[in-house]
Amino acid sequence: MYARRSLTTDTVMLARHHAGAITRRQLLESGLGVHVITRLAAEGRLAPVTRGVYAIGPITWPTRAWAGILVAGPGSCLSGLAAAHTWGLSDPPDVIEVRTEAHPHDRGGYRFVRGAVEAVGPELPRTGIARTVITLASRAGSPDAAAHWITRGIAQRAPLDELVETARAIPNLRRRQEILAIVDELEPGIESVLEHRYVVRVERDHGLPRPERQALVGADRLDMLHREFGVVIELDGRIGHAAEGAFRDMRRDNRHAEHGLVTLRFGWDDVTRDACGVAAQVASTLRTRGWRGVLRPCRRCALPFAG
Repeated sequence: MYARRSLTTDTVMLARHHAGAITRRQLLESGLGVHVITRLAAEGRLAPVTRGVYAIGPITWPTRAWAGILVAGPGSCLSGLAAAHTWGLSDPPDVIEVRTEAHPHDRGGYRFVRGAVEAVGPELPRTGIARTVITLASRAGSPDAAAHWITRGIAQRAPLDELVETARAIPNLRRRQEILAIVDELEPGIESVLEHRYVVRVERDHGLPRPERQALVGADRLDMLHREFGVVIELDGRIGHAAEGAFRDMRRDNRHAEHGLVTLRFGWDDVTRDACGVAAQVASTLRTRGWRGVLRPCRRCALPFAG
């Protein structure tokens, strides 16, 4: 019986199920000999991805991700930042993390983490979105970094109850109480660390009325809208909206003004360094439009608010 000298249709189809990745063992089982595999690699028809895994076609990030899963074996899945990327939570990481029950050693471009987890797949098996978010939050270096992952998860429709359940279920979870406190402070519509800080430090700590979050006005989605009083709150991140972004915001604010809406914009420094001042300005604007509430001083306020 002679060894095959070229890739079969079945072999190519098998690789396509794995974004082009195929193991040396699968190639041998398809009937290719060792020398044929070497020749195909020399000709560029097989491209080495990592030790024991080749690619049929271009090596993309999904190809590399599948290669890691194939190395780790059955039941393995992407985790950490690699899983986060597949959920739309982050850019593709250079080092791909794979959770597995096997014992492969880390190698260039891959990190293998021991432990069994129910994988979501079959296309690029990965940890579920709640598990992914809570795992990354537990590895964060600060409360803000933990809140970043949790709010990103909420923005990608991670259910709050699943986040709580997962945070309570993972054994020996770092930052467990901190994570549970952050999740407890969240509600639908909070989609960034800045929004989370505004809600806690500006809105709740000072007794401001609760606005609609991610409200729609025509085709525009607004961070927060006090619809009864016609006041829009827009939060711009650390970098802010320069150049084209600033003009886009201005045009949108002008459209809203035509409908009687006034827009207040605050940045990262405003909310993190002067939450009390922001609260006072929001309250003053709301009062001019009919709000009859009382602004409550928080523990950080230097002086009580009048009225």
